[in-house]
Amino acid sequence: MDSSVGRRLGAPLGRKDEPQCAYVCDFRTEPDMRWKRSRLFEPAVSPPLILPWIVLNPAGNAANENCGKPFPFVRRGAAWTMAVMSWKWGFSGFITYNLFPFEHGDPKEIKEPIRRRARDILASYKKIASDIAQFDSAILAWGSELKRETDEFAPRLMEQIALMRPSPLIKWRIGQTATGYPFHPSRKRHDSRPERIPENGGGAGVRLTQ
Repeated sequence: MDSSVGRRLGAPLGRKDEPQCAYVCDFRTEPDMRWKRSRLFEPAVSPPLILPWIVLNPAGNAANENCGKPFPFVRRGAAWTMAVMSWKWGFSGFITYNLFPFEHGDPKEIKEPIRRRARDILASYKKIASDIAQFDSAILAWGSELKRETDEFAPRLMEQIALMRPSPLIKWRIGQTATGYPFHPSRKRHDSRPERIPENGGGAGVRLTQ
């Protein structure tokens, strides 16, 4: 397991510029379910160092056709905030793992498929757990938009991740809400810094304080 992610989060570079383009690729369990999107910055940074994020849900913009060529960033929204933060901290790209893999720009619109398709969500968690096992650390950033659904499903994701790891995942955040949820990137400034979540910070990780 690569421990370089945690080391970099503990001592971010503080780049002053911003990323311009990225190779973007989607990963799905079903045609309408995206459990992962990877973005590798262009021009490439060497050696490669990828930052994993666990976030709320993906917006509904397809990107599979862009896997083989650089894709300019849309300079707004949560994805842009994650891109700028990841770049400024010193990473060469980032991965977003989705707490709920249904694509829609408005999180409230995915409540109905969450109710109907719990089995599909849990199947995506097995893929996330297997994939994130290569990293020692990850940013938790699912926010508090869907409190009831997050309270139900986030512990199940974190438990699945724990089952597939030889050592615990080191959890980081970009701050937390008054009720203890890790801030969503859309709620933070681009110059925010990562902070490590205490080992006793919220158990399985739904909320970071109780």
